[in-house]
Amino acid sequence: MILRRIGVPHVTESISTLSGDIVISNADSNDCDDAIEDLSDWHLEFLLISVAVCLIGALLVNPLIIFIILLKNKFRQETRYLLLANLMLSDLVFLCLNSCVSISNGAHWHMPMLLCDFFIAALTICYCSAILTITLMAIDTFLAVSLPLRYISLMPPSRTIKLLIVIWVVASVYPIFLLVVILVVESYPEMNHQSCLLPLALDSKTLGNGLVISIHIFLVSGALVCLAVIIYCYVMLYYNTKRSGIWDNLYSRARVTLLIHTTLFFLYFAPGLFFAIELMINKKNRLDDRTRVWLSSVNSEVFMMLPRMLCPYLYGLRYRDIAKRIKRSFLVKQHSVRSMNAWYISGHGDSQ
Repeated sequence: MILRRIGVPHVTESISTLSGDIVISNADSNDCDDAIEDLSDWHLEFLLISVAVCLIGALLVNPLIIFIILLKNKFRQETRYLLLANLMLSDLVFLCLNSCVSISNGAHWHMPMLLCDFFIAALTICYCSAILTITLMAIDTFLAVSLPLRYISLMPPSRTIKLLIVIWVVASVYPIFLLVVILVVESYPEMNHQSCLLPLALDSKTLGNGLVISIHIFLVSGALVCLAVIIYCYVMLYYNTKRSGIWDNLYSRARVTLLIHTTLFFLYFAPGLFFAIELMINKKNRLDDRTRVWLSSVNSEVFMMLPRMLCPYLYGLRYRDIAKRIKRSFLVKQHSVRSMNAWYISGHGDSQ
C-alpha cells in the first residue's frame, strides 16, 4: 500500500507490496525514526554504493535497448521485443525513482509525507508492471514454441500493444486507489519524516486492518498465480522440446537461456516474497524496529535494484538482433570518430 511515512525507498512494488505498504500510525512512524537514529553506527549510507552501481550499470544499456526497439520498425513488429521494451521501461523508471528515495534516505532528508506517498505509488506501479510483463513474456515464449502455426494470429503486434496498456492499467489500480483513499480520508499536516521507509507492520489507522489484510491476501495470491503461470510455461516448454535435442548439450543455448531466465525471475520475485515472510514474522512481534529498518533498507537498496541492473545484460542482450544492432551502432560511431581524426590530421598536415 502506499505506505505512508515510512516506506523504505521503494520497493513498494506490487508483489513486493505483498508485504505491506501501509499507512501507519504516528507512534509507529516515530518509533521507526528513532530506530533509524539508533542505526547510525551501522552506516546504512554505504548501501548507496549498491544503488549507484546498479543505476549506472543499467543506464549504460537499458535506454539503448529501449530506443533501438522503438526506433526500428522490424523490432516493433515482434511481440517479444515489445514486451522487452516495456520491461526495460518499467525497470528504468523504477531505478530512477528508487535511487531518488534512497539518496533522500541516505542524506537524512526529511521528505514530506505526501511526496513520499507519491513516490511509493509510482514505484508500486512500476513493480507491478514488471511482474505482469515477465509473466506475459513467459506465456509468449510458450505460445511461440508450442503453437508456431497459430502464434502470429494469437499474438500480433496490435494485440500486444493493447495487452501492454492493460498491464499498466491493472498495475495502476491498486496504488492509485490507496493513494486517493489516503488523500480523502487523512489530512496531510505540515510534517516530514526522516526516511521514506516501507512499513513492515499492518497497523492502518486510515484503512482498517480488515481491508488491509484482504488487500494483502489478494496481492500475495496474485503474485503466486503469476509465479505458477511462469513455472507452468517453462515446464511445458521443456516437456514439448525435450525430444528435439536442444537440451542434450550441458552448455547448450537452451539450457543457458533457461538458467538465466530462472535466475532473473527469482530475483524479481524474491524481494516481495521476502517482505511477505517478514510481515508474518513481524505480526508475532519477533522483530524490533532496528532490525526491520535494516532488513527493509537492504532489501530495497540491494535486492530490489540487482535484477534491474542485470536484466539488460543477461536478458536483453541475449537477443542476437539487439546485440548486433548495438554493436553496429558503436562500430559506426567509432568509424566516424576515426574518420574525423584522419580528416583533421590530414588537413593539419597539408597546412604545414
